[in-house]
Amino acid sequence: MAKYPDLKLLDNPKRVESENNSEKAYQVAKEVIKSHPEVNGYVGTSSMDTPGIARAINELGLKRQRSSSSAPVCRTSAIR
Repeated sequence: MAKYPDLKLLDNPKRVESENNSEKAYQVAKEVIKSHPEVNGYVGTSSMDTPGIARAINELGLKRQRSSSSAPVCRTSAIR
């Protein structure tokens, strides 16, 4: 975090594991995107987080946007 001092993590949802399950990552990513539209990025610990999150982003019709480094970030490992 010292390298990115303006990076902010969401306080909610709490950090939990996706259990290496892309379907679980997908479901929670949809919830997070809908409840926190200001989120501009994710940090994950599972190789299956990325496909699940990408599916949610595509399905919700979001487009890549340039954002400031002070934008909130949600941990994909915070998947319920």
